[in-house]
Amino acid sequence: MDLVKLLSAVVLMLLLASCGSDEKDDYSVIELEAPSASTKGFRQATDAEETLTNLRNSMLYSANRYYFNGPAPSSATAESAGTDASGGGPGFSTTNTIEAGIDEADRVKYDGEQLYILANQNFGNIGVGGVGGVGGVGGVVAAATITTEPVDDTPWYSQNSYIRIMQTNEDNQSTEISRIESSDDYEFHSMYLHDQQLTVFASEYNYNEAADDWGIADYQSRQSVHILAFDTSVPATPTLTKEIEIEGYLLQSRRIDNKLYVVSSYRPNRPELAFPSPKSKQQYKADDEQVAALSAQHLLPMIRFDQQDAQLLSLPENCYIAADNNSNSVHRNIINISVFDLTNPEQYSSTCINSTHHDFYMSKSAIYLTSTIWQDDSQERNTVIQQMQLSEQGVDYRATGIVPGHLRRGAKFRLNENNDLLRIITSMNTEDASDRLDHQLFVLQTNDNNQQLEAIGQLPNANRPQKIGKDNEDIFAVRFFQDRVYVVTFERTDPLYVIDLTTADDPLIAGELELPGFSTYLHPLGEHHLFGIGQEGDGNDGVKLGLFDISQLDQPRQLATTVIGDRYSQSQALYEHRAISILTTASNHYRLAFPVTVRVMDENLDSSRWDHTGLYLFDIDLDNTQQPLSSTGVIKAEQSNQERNYPYYYANGRSVIDGNNVHYIHGPFVFSARWQSPELVIGPQ
Repeated sequence: MDLVKLLSAVVLMLLLASCGSDEKDDYSVIELEAPSASTKGFRQATDAEETLTNLRNSMLYSANRYYFNGPAPSSATAESAGTDASGGGPGFSTTNTIEAGIDEADRVKYDGEQLYILANQNFGNIGVGGVGGVGGVGGVVAAATITTEPVDDTPWYSQNSYIRIMQTNEDNQSTEISRIESSDDYEFHSMYLHDQQLTVFASEYNYNEAADDWGIADYQSRQSVHILAFDTSVPATPTLTKEIEIEGYLLQSRRIDNKLYVVSSYRPNRPELAFPSPKSKQQYKADDEQVAALSAQHLLPMIRFDQQDAQLLSLPENCYIAADNNSNSVHRNIINISVFDLTNPEQYSSTCINSTHHDFYMSKSAIYLTSTIWQDDSQERNTVIQQMQLSEQGVDYRATGIVPGHLRRGAKFRLNENNDLLRIITSMNTEDASDRLDHQLFVLQTNDNNQQLEAIGQLPNANRPQKIGKDNEDIFAVRFFQDRVYVVTFERTDPLYVIDLTTADDPLIAGELELPGFSTYLHPLGEHHLFGIGQEGDGNDGVKLGLFDISQLDQPRQLATTVIGDRYSQSQALYEHRAISILTTASNHYRLAFPVTVRVMDENLDSSRWDHTGLYLFDIDLDNTQQPLSSTGVIKAEQSNQERNYPYYYANGRSVIDGNNVHYIHGPFVFSARWQSPELVIGPQ
């Protein structure tokens, strides 16, 4: 704190101390309301001050709630975490997404010739003849010399993240032709590839950076999202064409054609109040006056392009606020949904919402933001859904809905929009020890007259009382596909439920199938088949792949199954859908790949030990009634030996299937093989 600030604070305290306790003062302390998700929907702010007042109130509430504004509210958060199996379409697999036609950011992208591989400390870094980075905003550096000879496999952790650009060829070799390194200021974490443009997301986090100006009483931090666009028309010399910086945290992103949708969250730092814990009305008044002087630039997120002057990401008068908002309302969080045209990013729109959210789902027509709130005088929760409509101009608020229960595990697959109807599956905790969970399906329709998402169908109901799941079973997997939804529940066995949604106001459980183990990921193969990836036995045994025939909804049946590894074997595919690659090679013919960390039983230890980590390959031929599922083999990237009995990389494995070639990305390395002979591995590359 500088001398001027110190003197100002001293003068202010002396003035307040001189005031007698019985001095008349017309100032009244405002009784602020505890912040919560809006159940009444949104409306546009009447003016800039209405939005800014909410944010200023939040500064006072967070500092003074225990003395002036009652107890702190409960901080309930969600416990989280249909597309056909067409794969890439152009002859190679692309990122496996929740919804067809809506791309998701990932750490690996492929255009049929070049592999783009993002590596940072979260994905594990291994030196491959490392090249120094260029300063500034992501330096583009010359390629390292890469061979197919094994390199030193001792991990080192680079300070900077980087992107390897690898040229592939028909001989299944990949050569690094250039590398993009991040600066010291931020770390790459995901990217998109579209029309010879690589769009990279990076995060910058500076804890307590602005303490001198903003104080340290509220765990101050500064977070920024960086979006970097690189022209990759000449992959050996990628060129940075645009840098966007948005204050806040990246929550989600999606891409539809050349439109990039970015959902970010911003929470303004609280200033260093003269009285962080006021004990009198005069002290509270001093804090109030200090907060009232904060401008929109202090309270709302900023955006800047190419390190030029910053501007407000959105104007406060254009923000959506709670429909029942008043001058006592407290909402500190700002959600922005920004839409960028990848051909001209500076022509963007950004929708501001003065609220919070826990989960996100996007269809081709809308974005749904969900929040979990506690029911009054109860331990149960409700899910609030905000529907934001997509248009050519950007994103606009359309409707709000509320349903009992919360999303629990696998939240990203529990919502789906089809034919302008939103379908959602929630779970409720009960106080019944013999059946602690209830699950329900809701079909919601938008009523534009009252801006409500209204339930037109649900399960169970009075006419169809059958429960989703047996007593005490939790939901482990959900997948919507057209007019049906598949649900896997589990406690001791794995019931697969097929729910028919053809009649939206009268959904029904059409059939179920009980099996040992369970699936955590479900993937439709057209209208009549489905595969699931999960675990055998009690959930700690080997990784299980099952293929199902659901052509008769009332009689689903398992066509084939296989189990990989023994107890405690794991796969990223169990919880990360982007770890799975699927390619349609012909009608009813598919190629499937996903990584597995395999453990085998050791009689000497009476337990399992790590054996290898690799990419497992499967052929699916739905026309072959005798053997519709067959194993092609495994591309092994790491193998147990006398020197090492543990893997370096446990997560973030990815793969690309390109015709008869397969590329397995393990850490920052590429391991390649022919589909028909995966044991003949070229790598690490």
